[in-house]
Amino acid sequence: VTQTVGVQPGTCVAQTGNAGNNWVTISCPAASTTGPTPVALNSCVNVAPSVGNAWTATTCTTTGPTIPTPVASCTSGVDPTTQVVTTCSNNNSAVAAVVPGSCTPQAATSGNAWIQTVCTPTTSTVGVPAGSCVPVTPTLANGYTSVTCADVSTGPTFVAAGSCSAGTDTVNHITTTCNTANTGPTPVGACTPGTDANFRVTSCSTATTGPTQLPLASACVNEAASAGNNWTSTTCNSRDVSAGVLAGTCTPSAPGVLPVITCSTSNTGPTAVASCTPNPGTSAPFVTTSCAAPETTGPDRVTSCIAATASSANGFQSTTCEPITGLKVQTKTQTLTTTYTVSGSTVIPGTAVDGTPVETGWTDDNGGMCYIDPIRPPSIDITPGWKQSTTDFPSGCTAWPCLGPVTGGATGGSSNSLADVAQYYYVTDLRPTIPGANPDLGKNDVPK
Repeated sequence: VTQTVGVQPGTCVAQTGNAGNNWVTISCPAASTTGPTPVALNSCVNVAPSVGNAWTATTCTTTGPTIPTPVASCTSGVDPTTQVVTTCSNNNSAVAAVVPGSCTPQAATSGNAWIQTVCTPTTSTVGVPAGSCVPVTPTLANGYTSVTCADVSTGPTFVAAGSCSAGTDTVNHITTTCNTANTGPTPVGACTPGTDANFRVTSCSTATTGPTQLPLASACVNEAASAGNNWTSTTCNSRDVSAGVLAGTCTPSAPGVLPVITCSTSNTGPTAVASCTPNPGTSAPFVTTSCAAPETTGPDRVTSCIAATASSANGFQSTTCEPITGLKVQTKTQTLTTTYTVSGSTVIPGTAVDGTPVETGWTDDNGGMCYIDPIRPPSIDITPGWKQSTTDFPSGCTAWPCLGPVTGGATGGSSNSLADVAQYYYVTDLRPTIPGANPDLGKNDVPK
């Protein structure tokens, strides 16, 4: 019978079986070691050998961490079979400054232990006060840092009219200037005035030039506006052109020969001017100017006169006024009304009653006409005393005395009686006219 018994390591003594030891043979084999057996990290517990565990010792050891191995790809985690923990990380070294231009980029490969080289120049722009920047050359001492000074101009940036503020930012040292930029005009086929999203204001106008005189006999072609001619249209019109030439040098063109040239002499004026300088017309524009002596007219006799100095407004004509002495006729009228007693229509002598004479002031005859030599006023009677007018009779009268209407009325009596007839012949003188006597005496005025 063979029996295996665990004993404390180092205490087993081998023996050969004999009668003295009841034929018990003891063999001491070498200590039995198993493993290592992978277990979960931190789950192994060291155990000392003892009778209770059949003199089995458990020793825990951790393998690793191993030196990082560059690989193309890595997956972090625990292998459930081997309990190997894999940790992935990028081993990025610090950024090292090198001489500008000496860095060579390379991709990660197995040949370079999966090391990737990236060249990244670091550039930053910092605003400083104008004139304070000092250029610096890159060296090892300054970490290969280069400083370059430059004035950076941006824009222009369109903003709403009136919203730009000129000045210098004291933090970033940015100077802002404001101006209004005008462009164009640009020929276009169609134009819409207004302001766009970039605050650009568009105004539209049509520019008309000319007319332009082409050389004689040259061709003119009508052309519509298009993109090919900068939207410029051309309209051709023929017209007559007059050019001054030296007198006697103009030669008319032959019939049918272009251009048609006709010759004529154009005389203008005379034109009133303030001053005149003769010109023989021997140079362009070949206009001959002749000056005449100042022309004087008058004097003219007028009822009113306004003196004037020669000027462009009055055709450079001056007017001088001088008074002229003349005569005019004035009359004064006296009206005397006499009342008579009449029989029928016959005035009874001795019944005249004179009223108070009524006189007017002096009034101008013939519209106040002034008679100047050699014209004389009409002859008038200038002897003292009132004169009977021979023209200005009251209405209904043609001689003096002018008998006005009979006013008042008789009451009672009769008309055309024997007494009336007797009275008529009593007051009527039937005698012939007496030479040298009053013409009314002996007037034959008996009715027929």
